[in-house]
Order: sequence, then C-alpha cells, then structure tokens
Amino acid sequence: MKTLLASLLFFGLLATHVHAKILTVSNVAGSKAMYTNPQLAIDATTVGDTVFLHASATSYSDVTIKRRIVLMGEGGKPNYTGVTSRVGTVTIDSLEGVKVSGTIVVGIHMNYLYLDNNYNRGVKGVVIKNCYIDYSANIGGSGHIIANNIMYSCYGLGSNTTFSNNIVKLSVGNGTNCVIMNNVFISGSGNYSFYSLSNCSIVNNIIIHALTAISTSYPGVGNAYSKNIQAGTDLPTGNFKGIQPLDVFSETTILASMSSAQFLTARWTQLTTSEGKNAGTDGKDVGVYGGSFSWPSNKVFNGDPGLPQITSSEIQNAVIAPNGTLLVNFKAKSAKTK
Repeated sequence: MKTLLASLLFFGLLATHVHAKILTVSNVAGSKAMYTNPQLAIDATTVGDTVFLHASATSYSDVTIKRRIVLMGEGGKPNYTGVTSRVGTVTIDSLEGVKVSGTIVVGIHMNYLYLDNNYNRGVKGVVIKNCYIDYSANIGGSGHIIANNIMYSCYGLGSNTTFSNNIVKLSVGNGTNCVIMNNVFISGSGNYSFYSLSNCSIVNNIIIHALTAISTSYPGVGNAYSKNIQAGTDLPTGNFKGIQPLDVFSETTILASMSSAQFLTARWTQLTTSEGKNAGTDGKDVGVYGGSFSWPSNKVFNGDPGLPQITSSEIQNAVIAPNGTLLVNFKAKSAKTK
C-alpha cells in the first residue's frame, strides 16, 4: 500500500503538468531537438512545462530553475549507447519560493544539487528522483521527496523531507523532522552517517562502514533509530548491530571501500539469511529493496525515469543493394512506474 501511495503521489505531481508544453534539448549534432542549451529551454518555460534532456556524450551546462517545471533526463546511469543526460550543477531557487515549489527533477546525472540552499525562501515539495549526483546535494526548504538516487553526500535536508531508497557514499545531515529510510550508507564522512539531525525518523537503513553511525561531535537531538543494520555498535537497542556487509548482501563485492562508480553495477539484494530480510518497520527488506520507493527486485541502479525507451538496436544487413531495404532490429521497454 505504501508503494502504491508513493507512486500515486509521484505521478499525481506529474499529472499537474499534463496540458503543459514539452521542450526538448540535445547538443548532439543533427538532432531535431528544440534547443541545444538546457538553460535556454528552462528560461523559455512557463509554470508546469517539461524540459526533456536527451542523453549525450557531451555534458550540458549548469542549470538554474526559478519556476515550477519538470526537468527530465534519460537516466542517471549510461543508457545502452553509453551516455547520460548530464549537467553541471542544478540550482532550484527563486526570490519567492512558491514559484518553484513542486518542481520535479528525474533521470538527471549532475555534479551538484542546490535546492533552496542557504536562502530560506520557502521552497516546498520538490521531487528529486532517479538521479546520479557525483558530489553533494545541499537542500533547504521543506516537504521534499529525495528518492532512488545515488549521491556522494547530502549536506542538508531542510525540514519534513523524505529521504528514501538512496545509495550514499558518505553521510546525511542538517535536517529537522525528516524521514530517512531504506537507504544504504557506504563509508561515512569521518566514519559516521548521520549528523546534526533533529527529531528525525531514521529507519530501515544499512550502514556498511565499521565505525559509528552517529557523529559524536554533532549527534543531533530527538531522533528515533529503528531497524537499521550497521557494522558498528553505537545505535540504540532496536537496531541490528555489529553485522558485516558479507553477512548482509548477496554480492561479495559490496564493501565500505567501494568507489562511487561501483555503485552503478552493484546489486543490493540481501542474503536470505540476512538480519534485514523482511525485517523492516513495514515488514519488507531493510535497504533499497524495501520501503515506499523500493528498487525493482534484484535490479541495478539505472536512474530510469520510467519512459518508453529503446534499449538496443542492431543492423541486420550492413550491406544492401541499391533501392534495397535496411533491416534494423530494435528492442525497447514500455513505460513503467519505477
């Protein structure tokens, strides 16, 4: 039921954009897209429009979003051609936060994310989903959904944000009244995963590194920890403590020393003997395959935005006679909700 509600919420947000324009962007030579520069496309939008960023071997520029739109790419992991919809920094902000509130960013590969960062302009209800963030996410405002992403770290959560089913290289901090659930933390900054959090619900996460889960210098206050798996032992009673990655995951390559690039090929499924199997607060698996935004069973991350998409193409007859027919075999997938 929670998964259904989450899907209805996400696609309900998209539904508000049904009658708006779709502006396409590609910097690939010969493309028929409307724009080559994503910022020019964004500047040409009105509230509710969608900007679709085609994958390219050449990265796009930084982008700043100042009104409520959908920014959609082809996925945070390279598609079958080996490229992503990649930009530099994504900044979501406006002088009056209400103008940009409700923005959706999905399927984008970016270096940094700045969402109402340090401006306190009241940005609310932004969705960041199925993205790959090379470095940090810096989030202010309130009521956001940050789900199904891979990122290096998250230095701020704002308030009342749901941070769910993400893979995080380092740590998450600076949030109030947030829900942090079903994530995997690899090797915490200073060997901790959580810092400067207050009154947050922190449940069903997997913490791979061997030392403390909670910062000793900035432990935060009023947080509730439950059903988290950790290699260390500092979490309170009600969590699974002192459990090593090899006792959790079915892949033996999942270790605290993993690089960010290795996250893209790892399968985060658990052993049937894992303490976290069907052991979350919702009766589902601890980690990214449980919770409201669960990853597809036994699948690796691809940042798929859920659109119909060609997955492969193969020319069947490379040499053809004059006026002959070129035979091409395409494979594709249909639209899906995850």
